[in-house]
Amino acid sequence: MRTSKKYDGSCKVSTWLCQIAKHLWYREMERRSKRGTSELTDQIPVSELPPDEYLTLKEEKIELFRKVHVLDETAKEIM
Repeated sequence: MRTSKKYDGSCKVSTWLCQIAKHLWYREMERRSKRGTSELTDQIPVSELPPDEYLTLKEEKIELFRKVHVLDETAKEIM
């Protein structure tokens, strides 16, 4: 929608949208290849924290993000 003004009518809208989707997919595949992959193992990663502490920490993070969200832009930038 941001670039709809660039559509020049030289092809069907569906063709134009498919080209955009194709290029977005290529960009995503490039990002994934740069990030690399790792081998899957049978081991399950174990958190260093007990489940109840992990959950508490997660809830505290969410609350912090909520409080930061309501701040003015300058305060957000400082945070």
